[in-house]
Amino acid sequence: MNTLKKIFIGCVIIVVLAAVAASIYVKLYGKALLEAELSRSLQKQVRLETIAYQFPFGVRAGNVRIDPDFSAGEVLAQFAPSSLWAEPRRVTRVVVNGGVYSYIGRGENPMRFRVEDIHLAAGELLIPLSPVHTNFKFDGHLAQERNPLSGSRVESSGWVDWVKKDMEGTLRVVDPSGHAGLTAQAVSRNNDMTVTGDLKMTSLPAVTRSTDAAAINELISGVLSAAGVEIGARFSFKTKMDDLQISNIAFSGKVIAGGGFEKMFSGEPAAE
Repeated sequence: MNTLKKIFIGCVIIVVLAAVAASIYVKLYGKALLEAELSRSLQKQVRLETIAYQFPFGVRAGNVRIDPDFSAGEVLAQFAPSSLWAEPRRVTRVVVNGGVYSYIGRGENPMRFRVEDIHLAAGELLIPLSPVHTNFKFDGHLAQERNPLSGSRVESSGWVDWVKKDMEGTLRVVDPSGHAGLTAQAVSRNNDMTVTGDLKMTSLPAVTRSTDAAAINELISGVLSAAGVEIGARFSFKTKMDDLQISNIAFSGKVIAGGGFEKMFSGEPAAE
């Protein structure tokens, strides 16, 4: 019994010493090493304001920024113990809390939107980046801006291979009433991505600054909603996985937005 007790105490001491050593190492060298490795892998500037050891084999980074369009209040990562001493290091789970993604397209009146309060969970990631299917799931909220889906919840899930530039994912934008105003599917092979989906609305967005037009818009929207009328269209566009550009959108079905779809999300007033 005494032998077992000594073995147990010895194991506890080893674990404590290993945790202390890991904490000191992460504090002294982790920030610079992770910033350099992630910047090289993602080909974007990555900055971590703080970093700390996370029991048992992980790190916790605070105020993370990936220039130019993503930031997060906190990122947690857990590593496989067997991969800590040799590359590539295998991340078994990544959790992002308080993420913000801002999109601004190109052109004179670019489409723009902002997703806030992002919570993302992903697993099976290799650093440096190597070919592997990384499953992901996230949700967030569209910021209150001048576009028809402002304030809606965004939900997405699927898998991605950052090295091969392959991806399959689904996305839903759900308004406060639970109605899915937009659904989309994205498929990428060798960086060539095709996005298809449906846009469905039970009312018209207020995208004009004219008081009279806004009143008419509100009246029409109320009539359509009361009648249970749903206005919708299918859409599709092609882009690059590593350079998302929402443009050249093709519509089919009951098109209400047509060529003005991008302007609906640009924050600019539509023609009266």
